[in-house]
Amino acid sequence: MATGTEHLAPGLHEYLVGHSSPPDPLLADLIAETAARFPDRVIFQIGPEQGSFMTILADRIELRLGPALATLRALPAEPAFDLAFIDADKTGYLSYWQEIVPRMRPGGLILVDNTLLHGRIFLASTDPDALAIREFNEHVLTDERVVLAMLPVGDGLTVARRN
Repeated sequence: MATGTEHLAPGLHEYLVGHSSPPDPLLADLIAETAARFPDRVIFQIGPEQGSFMTILADRIELRLGPALATLRALPAEPAFDLAFIDADKTGYLSYWQEIVPRMRPGGLILVDNTLLHGRIFLASTDPDALAIREFNEHVLTDERVVLAMLPVGDGLTVARRN
């Protein structure tokens, strides 16, 4: 599993995880499924504190495996969702955002993982992921369909609420 919020003082992460509810059975199953599918890719796991936070917000999920953009485009076009989570290939974030926002009900939440990208968004770099996340962050900041907050949870968690 990922180590969690990486910028915390030593010992603080263990303390906050120890003072949060443990993963519920569904989250535990998702952690196990991800570990089984991607045994060499610990980075595909969200941290336990982020999982606990999201469990409080999302008492029901529907897991869909497949190409993200095609999966999103196959969903009903009208607003039908109360919660969405973007955590996929970083260069696709803006396309996923454009598909998800119109499908959100007013007041619905969109959670976007890795919006700090381990600090790489601040580096002068040609790294495609860093460029994509930097562009994504600037775009959502000016998107009048949502209000948002970027939180220092995990590797950066942007929380947007649909107007």
